[in-house]
Amino acid sequence: MQKKEKKLFKVAAILYMILIILIYFGSYLRYLLSNSWFGTGSVIVVIFIWVTIFFITTIITARGVFHIKQRLRATERLDFVAKLGALAVEIGKENEDGNMELSEFFELVCKENGVMDIPDLSKYANENFALRGTREKVFETLRHEIEAAANSWSKEKK
Repeated sequence: MQKKEKKLFKVAAILYMILIILIYFGSYLRYLLSNSWFGTGSVIVVIFIWVTIFFITTIITARGVFHIKQRLRATERLDFVAKLGALAVEIGKENEDGNMELSEFFELVCKENGVMDIPDLSKYANENFALRGTREKVFETLRHEIEAAANSWSKEKK
């Protein structure tokens, strides 16, 4: 987890501990209810505070989960593009006629996923690399190349 998510979950854990402590004061609330109107008012205030802290804690936890999902979504998209590239290389090796529609489709998918510097699939399709590499090796090298291209494009001044 990143620093931001850890901080959010620590705050949520502290607030959950406060909620648990407030639950243990339930016997004291019963004593307050047996007294006059200010006891009842105190119970209502404590219950309002508990519900408010519960909602705040739920929102903080949901925000932490949202940050984790956002970070994982970017890696999933890059993994998809790399896997598509590895499959395109494998299909390109099987079809020696040079399937242009597949490479154009790969370029479109790369651009839609934020990779503007598209890796050249022809260097993975040559016979030397085909003899040395398996689909997993092609996937890993494409993944690193695509990630570097996406990071360099996102860091450019716009």
